[in-house]
Amino acid sequence: MIIVLDNLIADEIIEPLIAVFLDPRDPNNLSIDRRGSEYRNNINFANYITQELIPDIDAAYKTNALADARAIMGASYGGYNAEYFSAVVPDYFHNIGMNSPYLHPNGDYNIIAELQAAPLDDMVLYMSSGIFDADAERYCNQLKDVFDQKGKEYKYTIIGDGHTWQNWSRVIGDALEYFFAKEETVSLSLTYPNGGEYFISGNTMDIKWDANLISDIKIEFSENNGSAWQEIIASTPASAQSYEWTVPDISSDQCLLKITDVSNNTIFDVSDATFTIGSLQVIGGPYSTDANTVLLLHFEDDLTNSSNLSDDGVSHGSGVSFGTSLNSSFGRCIALDNTNYSNQSHISVPHNENLNLSGSWTMEAWFYLNSMGSDASLNPSFISKANASSQNYFLWYHSSWSTVKGQYSNSLGVDTYTGIGGSPITTGKWYHICYIKDADNSTEKLMLHNAERELIYEQEEFRNPADSEPKLNYEDVLIGKLFGASTFYTDGYIDEVRISNVVRYFSPVGLEKEHSNLKAKSFSLHQNYPNPFNPRTTISYHLLTASQVELTVYNMLGEEIALLVSEQQSAGQHQVNWDASGFTSGIYFYTIKTGTLSVTKKMILIR
Repeated sequence: MIIVLDNLIADEIIEPLIAVFLDPRDPNNLSIDRRGSEYRNNINFANYITQELIPDIDAAYKTNALADARAIMGASYGGYNAEYFSAVVPDYFHNIGMNSPYLHPNGDYNIIAELQAAPLDDMVLYMSSGIFDADAERYCNQLKDVFDQKGKEYKYTIIGDGHTWQNWSRVIGDALEYFFAKEETVSLSLTYPNGGEYFISGNTMDIKWDANLISDIKIEFSENNGSAWQEIIASTPASAQSYEWTVPDISSDQCLLKITDVSNNTIFDVSDATFTIGSLQVIGGPYSTDANTVLLLHFEDDLTNSSNLSDDGVSHGSGVSFGTSLNSSFGRCIALDNTNYSNQSHISVPHNENLNLSGSWTMEAWFYLNSMGSDASLNPSFISKANASSQNYFLWYHSSWSTVKGQYSNSLGVDTYTGIGGSPITTGKWYHICYIKDADNSTEKLMLHNAERELIYEQEEFRNPADSEPKLNYEDVLIGKLFGASTFYTDGYIDEVRISNVVRYFSPVGLEKEHSNLKAKSFSLHQNYPNPFNPRTTISYHLLTASQVELTVYNMLGEEIALLVSEQQSAGQHQVNWDASGFTSGIYFYTIKTGTLSVTKKMILIR
């Protein structure tokens, strides 16, 4: 019975309860069975249970003292005794379990007559007997006659067995569930999106929810923080728990979703906070601020922070000035002279909690190096919020390893980084660096772009969610310097520093650029997003000229499993969604072909 109880509680079928088992044997001589001589219709035994045992239990444990929350159950004579309790102490037990009850009274006591006279309105009655137990079946029929005459409901179960423990053990769980099953309540909860997300217009995403005892729901959308609602769908099955939605072509950081029970509009749920819908941004900017921008420095001959979530920058050192940025659209930039380390030229932004990042982020900057050491003598630091024991984030270039690195200290105190090794950074050129941490998909990505905004290096890593939360600290954000390090300075220029508390989505090539400024290649294939994914992902690519395009998905064996595109397409940005619902978890490859050229990338499906 203990195993049955444990399973019922673990499976949340019943609430946790206290069970007391009474052994009818004499503790001094186990061969003596006292169930007939002392337990049957014995008022002293009933008084002991109700006047001594129950008060002791209620005093020792946090219990529900109502009779509705108590049950007494037994088999054979124990079943008979449970009936007796319902008649003589009805205010203590309202759940009565009688398994193969044997109506063998002690003396001339008549249980049938007692039950006929007893008030049974509050009782919940459960009976069982075996098909090979004629006596118990006869006794149950007598009890059923009494209950039927009184108009009292009961549950009666017949088991294919005799007067045995195998019979009774098979109905214990059924009886307990009949007495104590959790009451199901109507509930509706929107689980995604639930605030803080960023979605791209035209993409599809899954609205997700949890529902109980609800048949259908209505889904609505607001782009103005709930001032007005637009219907997405009037009715969809609540049991589906998700609905694929095409994100509308708008730009707003005040978006909400609302789900409502179709049959009862007082039951609804709304996103806990607003989320953002926008277009693909040209990578590198110049950017404008929004609700997810925690820091944005344009360096237009000043240190003004365009975000209202953090303060303006502060100049440090003897070599800070302003210069001309990479092109006219960016205007000016910050110039840091650190040819001599003692200059300690850098910018700081005072700490506040918005700058302490956790979950997802995107941080990025343009940089131009005048000099860097061939060994560890100079390691340009672009953005950092760190101290000796805690790196909330740190974006830098390791000169001796020729590696761009984005890193942080995780909650275990271990430095975690994503690096681009062998990156072709040289002095005298502008580069754009972008570090994305995607908590929803457990990935981190580091991207390096040239002055034409073309992706020249990319590294993406999967992170275990259990140990990928950064440690928080109280340090200022430093631009061009690492806290406490004498050689982690940038000697050169930095521009358009932006830190966001969401994953940003970009047009990988600056499409406003003239084609003559792009490298002579016919296309670029971008990493699918999200990656890893389940079960849908988006693959995007850019065609420099109109081309015949094939986009194919392969499994690990090199077998073609999906042809996503096979047509003539115009120049420009394209994207296609792949639904992998019919495929198993694993690594897949997607290949784009235009003429004689092809590029393949890897993606991961996690079910």
